[in-house]
Amino acid sequence: MEAMEHHHNHTDPLFNKLGLPEHFGGHIVPGVMQYLVGLRWLYCTFERYYLCKREYALLGSRGRPFVSSYLFPSTFCPGLPLEALVTFLLSVLLIIMESQSSSSS
Repeated sequence: MEAMEHHHNHTDPLFNKLGLPEHFGGHIVPGVMQYLVGLRWLYCTFERYYLCKREYALLGSRGRPFVSSYLFPSTFCPGLPLEALVTFLLSVLLIIMESQSSSSS
């Protein structure tokens, strides 16, 4: 079986002038968004872990035990799952933008 070679022609309508796929933003924007949410989650997890560890060192058994979470309270709106709302709203916005661009082409 011979290897299939596929070279992208930069004049191909699926690619822009830079040689990137036309719908590149539809992949990179959600990926960056999830990356940032993941970094925030990682930061909040380590922050909580080390705070609990410090409390345990200072207070002994009266300190809070470490419990991980998939949602962390926001400093802006402590009662709302802000990161989940932002992720949802940006995802809906991207879906609308993608559907508009596909229907116009």
